[in-house]
Amino acid sequence: ISRPAAAVTPEQAKQVTDEESPKSMETPESKDGQPNKTPNSKAKPGQPKKTPKSKKGKQYQKKQVNKWMLRYKEAKAFTTKYGHGVIPNHYAANPELGGWAKRQRYQYQVFVNKRDKVSTGSISAERIEMLNKIGFCWQHKNNLWHRRYESLEQYAEEHGNTHVPTKYRKDQGLAGWVKVQRRQYKLFLTGQSSSMTQDRINRLNKLNFCWSIKEA
Repeated sequence: ISRPAAAVTPEQAKQVTDEESPKSMETPESKDGQPNKTPNSKAKPGQPKKTPKSKKGKQYQKKQVNKWMLRYKEAKAFTTKYGHGVIPNHYAANPELGGWAKRQRYQYQVFVNKRDKVSTGSISAERIEMLNKIGFCWQHKNNLWHRRYESLEQYAEEHGNTHVPTKYRKDQGLAGWVKVQRRQYKLFLTGQSSSMTQDRINRLNKLNFCWSIKEA
């Protein structure tokens, strides 16, 4: 015959519970009696912990700004040397500057049309103003005119004049361009629609451009 289990008093039950509780659940205390913070404690709101990744991001951004300023100084030197800001997209003398100029023109169109944002290094109103101050050319279509003008400069240095023959075998494109400038100049003088501008007239006059075939 089994004997009935002895009744457990409340004091005994409490003692068993305390003895069986895992020590891992205990909160360690410091010397002053206050509970120590665990390594997994979260940062206070509004004070995000800085990570190495954020530092790298700032370093990269600073590097990009310095790189942009370097190209900007080169662009400024270009406009000072040649008197215009039509930097070729494929600039043999400085390929990095040519590629940079091409990106500025594209990013400018994005900025004006308010399309999708461009990646890091996209253009801003401040940068647009800086480029405008040095006469940077946003429309690359004007590049052809300036390339022909430079060819005319070289011709003038070699021959001492700008009397490019109609059938100039060495550069037939230059010969045709000179002819177009004369025609556009006549339209400009009569107030008709023309691609000629006062700025272009002034620049051609600096080379003692021959506006009439008779003068040649």
